[in-house]
Amino acid sequence: MTNYRWGAAAVGILAVGCLQDRSPVEPDKVPPGFRLVVNSFGEAAGGRIAVAVLVDQGIAGLQARIHFDPAVLTYVGQEDGAGPVVLVGESGLPSGTVRFVAYDLAGLADTAARFVFAVRSSGYERRLQLEVEGAAMSNGKPMPSRRESIGAVRAPDLALPSRIGRLTVEDWGARLAPRSRAPMSFPHFAGDGLVYGDVDRNGTINVFDVLGIANVSVGNLPLLSGVPVDYAVAGDVVPANDPGVGEPDDAMPPGLEPTGQRNINVFDALAIANHAIGNPVSVVGVAIPGRAARTGRAVLSGVLTAGRTLVRDTVYELDGMVVLPSGATLTIAAGTRIEGNTATRGALSIRQGATISALGTRLEPIVFTCASASPAPGCWGGLVVNGAALL
Repeated sequence: MTNYRWGAAAVGILAVGCLQDRSPVEPDKVPPGFRLVVNSFGEAAGGRIAVAVLVDQGIAGLQARIHFDPAVLTYVGQEDGAGPVVLVGESGLPSGTVRFVAYDLAGLADTAARFVFAVRSSGYERRLQLEVEGAAMSNGKPMPSRRESIGAVRAPDLALPSRIGRLTVEDWGARLAPRSRAPMSFPHFAGDGLVYGDVDRNGTINVFDVLGIANVSVGNLPLLSGVPVDYAVAGDVVPANDPGVGEPDDAMPPGLEPTGQRNINVFDALAIANHAIGNPVSVVGVAIPGRAARTGRAVLSGVLTAGRTLVRDTVYELDGMVVLPSGATLTIAAGTRIEGNTATRGALSIRQGATISALGTRLEPIVFTCASASPAPGCWGGLVVNGAALL
């Protein structure tokens, strides 16, 4: 899962310890709930093996890692056929980790995921381990599980998949929703979602939102991005922490764990998936407080000779260099958007002796950018604050 604390400078990823040689696990000693099975323990170099993750009945979503020794095994791909949605994070493959999310709201039945590896040398069975990060029932409730390494069990009746692929989010999107998505009719910006669950901000909560969250959870997509998505707020819906939905006086807003952390994981994906098929889910589909659509637009230019307050429901465009002189005060409300004109290099300069008061929040950040449908670094003049410190 992707863990983050607001206010921190970086996104933390759960670290995993080193692999250890271990004897294959006897079937009667496997922890309940999950099994890692391999069709052969003696495949010769150059051959292929099937590796499957089996789960108990009732589990609808699983987020886990398969650890292997890249010196003796090479990841080939996943089963490409009928079955649950399985998204694989490939960034860990060179170091020996297949991180994946599998989900099916009807239940994962017995096999959550099936993968194929090419054998480079013998002894691979002693380094294959399953690490469960989280599992959920079809109603989205977590299934109790200990975070421990589960060794491989031999299952001779496990067949190699007839079709193998390296399926991307685009592949799954085409299969689950073959009709093309409606084009976005207005520019969107990261962190500016209007409704919980609608992470791509296209006005509909559907499989694309589910796949986006699942990809973030396994590391295929960044949590914070310049593309028009809002994973960090619109996608962080579990735990619901009813009854509030993030109002200013809500002490436990959606997504906040008892530990104070925020996690994007399989539980968020399942909650959004349930809403997408019409199952009532707390928080998902509810308007994010303070994020109503902006209805006005105003242009700022020259010198702001008097005190000024910028409000959230208006987008302010900086035309050329806009100056706040000494003695003047500029107050910027939470959620306000300020755009620099690209042609005139719009910028804001706070002179010595002037005062700027700008306090955004997690749900209503203050955004400075340029007046362009495709913002890019250097597309506006910037914000300049001239202090009175000695040089």
